[in-house]
Amino acid sequence: MRFLKLIEFEQNYFIYDVESFNLYNIDENLYQSVKNNEVSIEELIPHSKDAESNSNLKNLTNIHLNVAQVCNLVCGYCYGIDGEYGLKGKMNKGNALNAIEYLIKNSGNEKILKVVFFGGEPLLNMPMIEEVVSFCKAKELEVPKKFKFAIVTNGTKFDDVVNDFLNINNFEVTVSFDGDKDTQDVNRPFRGGKGSYESILPKVKKFLESRNGNATARATITNHSKELLYYRDNLKKIGFKNSFVEAVTLSDFSKENYNVNDLTEDQRKQLLEYDKKELEEFTKAIKQRESLEEFLGSKYVVYLKQFINKVKNNQYCGVSRNMRGIAVNGDIYPCHRFVGNSDFKIGKVDSSNDEKNEKKYDVDFINDHPQCKGCFAKYYCGGGGCIHNNYVKNGSITELDQEHCLKMHHKIKSLFSFYNSLDTSDREYLINKINLK
Repeated sequence: MRFLKLIEFEQNYFIYDVESFNLYNIDENLYQSVKNNEVSIEELIPHSKDAESNSNLKNLTNIHLNVAQVCNLVCGYCYGIDGEYGLKGKMNKGNALNAIEYLIKNSGNEKILKVVFFGGEPLLNMPMIEEVVSFCKAKELEVPKKFKFAIVTNGTKFDDVVNDFLNINNFEVTVSFDGDKDTQDVNRPFRGGKGSYESILPKVKKFLESRNGNATARATITNHSKELLYYRDNLKKIGFKNSFVEAVTLSDFSKENYNVNDLTEDQRKQLLEYDKKELEEFTKAIKQRESLEEFLGSKYVVYLKQFINKVKNNQYCGVSRNMRGIAVNGDIYPCHRFVGNSDFKIGKVDSSNDEKNEKKYDVDFINDHPQCKGCFAKYYCGGGGCIHNNYVKNGSITELDQEHCLKMHHKIKSLFSFYNSLDTSDREYLINKINLK
């Protein structure tokens, strides 16, 4: 069935064919005529072939392994509350290796598997990380699988030994770091209240130097954060090739801290301005034929690949599909965000999981949810948004977080305006430099 959407955004006017991904630029007069039902949108736009759908993420390919549900920082916005998720401890060898066996067993014909070391602060259990990596490499000789590794860390434990290990084993590294001394020290202090910035900064810089800046910084904004572009620019100066800022999110463990999460209206506008600035810089770099490397980590590149190649994304993420979260005690959850909430436990790594309980989190929002079905941005979002955010904010995984929906609409309208501003040669340069096809 055809789904045509009339769009006005920042003095740009479009008709978007949601199912075919075809975008038509129109003038204001035609926009008004269609809006006032003087011209039929159905007769105006030719029928086109529907875009292809991406493959459904059914086989398990990715686990977040909570090797340490302890932390040496006490971040005010931590959705795991001190990284403990209600169960403090470090993962033992039995649970860790059983988790890898569980991943292999449930991966079907998938060839590439990913282990994300998570916490808490995962590097507080470095021996277990080493054990798991060694075990995975041995498994590669037994089964037709290849393992990739990633870690999310606060940077406090970087040293020459850790850096070498992460580099030799080609880890993807995300460092949670809030950009400047004042913000870092307030948001992410050590236990006892001492600021962490001056201790962590030289370690982070040395780590980045060891891998030519190839790591991602994640800065979290709260209701007392500064200008978002200030954080991004600070993280660039430190040496990160990729960085992003995210609004702080809730969890069952941090509902009482909602005042930290409740951004001001000005900050919500800043998030939109941050996107606008990013696209302005992206456009400038394209038109001046500059390097586009710094934009490779942008979510807009993901959306561009979909838009240009006409590929529908039918799922927001891999929750309870190709992804699981594994707690320190071996309990299995739909994803890392649900760890510690027993209502969402779907099994243990040393026994069979509850398939009935597992499948209830595999929701087909695009086809089954009334709001998603009628959304022009649904194939970029994948439908539903983060079901954990839905649950914490609204008490149900299927009750949508409306703020997510508004931000998604803005991003995709921005994407259309951005692409429309490029001429044919600009688009060719973009596609070739970022390998979009």
